[in-house]
Amino acid sequence: MSELYYDRGFLNVRVDAPKKVRATDGVTAITFTIVEGPAFRIGTLKTRGVDAATEKEVLAKVTTKPAQIFARGKLEKDVEAIRAMFRERGKPNARVESETDLDRKKAVVDVTLAISGA
Repeated sequence: MSELYYDRGFLNVRVDAPKKVRATDGVTAITFTIVEGPAFRIGTLKTRGVDAATEKEVLAKVTTKPAQIFARGKLEKDVEAIRAMFRERGKPNARVESETDLDRKKAVVDVTLAISGA
């Protein structure tokens, strides 16, 4: 359940263990307590490990943009698209990792796409 919340920007979500209450008729009610917290937005989006021209190409590939609600699944797809770009360029061993830096007070996530071997 937490993954669904992470894909909607709720990075402070807390999902408590389910509570089960069995009624006399045999039906069991299951209740989850969820504390969402604020929805986080993308702050800065940058690269590390590539030159300025490659950074421009990489950032043009990503669908994640500053000010959008953070979506972990979307960012993972962006990372895979960048890896595919490098594979097409004959660099199958290029490593691309997303690094996040959370500002919990501002509910902002700065994202760095760390690239090596490109």
